[in-house]
Amino acid sequence: MARKNGRSSLNVYMKGGVSPGDISSLEWWMPESWHEFLIFLLAVFLTYWVIQIFQYNLVENKLIANSRCYKNNHSIKSGMQSVTASNSQNKPIYRIDYNLSSKQTGVECACNQGPAIHNLTIPVYDMMNNSISIVKKQCSCDTPLLSASPNIYFNGYPGLVKFMNTASISNNVLNDPNIDTSYFLPTN
Repeated sequence: MARKNGRSSLNVYMKGGVSPGDISSLEWWMPESWHEFLIFLLAVFLTYWVIQIFQYNLVENKLIANSRCYKNNHSIKSGMQSVTASNSQNKPIYRIDYNLSSKQTGVECACNQGPAIHNLTIPVYDMMNNSISIVKKQCSCDTPLLSASPNIYFNGYPGLVKFMNTASISNNVLNDPNIDTSYFLPTN
């Protein structure tokens, strides 16, 4: 190394008289030009922007997965609504699907296949005739789902749940005026 006036030529590589490895000095962190400063600000902004997009995406996906309102609005647009009947241990027994655009109704067993036979009498709203009908369905489930408690609980769109709750406790389903069918009535 050549020495001039008692100083080494390493000073050329020092930033403001601070050695390149000394990051504890405030002078090491100061930008040398406004270009460096703008690039630093751009990098900070882009990092912040990417983190915000990632966070927004996480929150939106969680809302889509867990929000009952989002599911209901999406199913209204698609024309499909469903209600699931479960026992007291929250194990599904059957599901009723209402296709609002084609006015079709479908009843399916929602339990796992097995040897336990359940003969079900299910009240269903017939959208073609604007009346309540009874569907008799036999489901073969893996366990006797109604043996511990004969109570059935409904989960799904609130209007359908209200209809199923009032229809399932009625003794005369076909002629009971207390059954709430307001969900199926046309709105003006």
